[in-house]
Amino acid sequence: MTTSSAAQDTCSGCGQPLVPIAYGYPGPEMWEAAERGEIVLGGCVISPGQPKSRCPACASEDDGSDVRGSQD
Repeated sequence: MTTSSAAQDTCSGCGQPLVPIAYGYPGPEMWEAAERGEIVLGGCVISPGQPKSRCPACASEDDGSDVRGSQD
């Protein structure tokens, strides 16, 4: 498991607190932390340049991108 601390404390889009994204195969502790909203599960594949945190309110990542995609 790899957990990164948030690059910033609040979302630049909505001002809500950011939650760290945890990468790696989730064990019971990771699942429980995700259910409590303490972390976001980022998947098992760990690559350079992945975001370190996500806003649970608007789904923006710490680099400001919207992970939901646009409906243009």
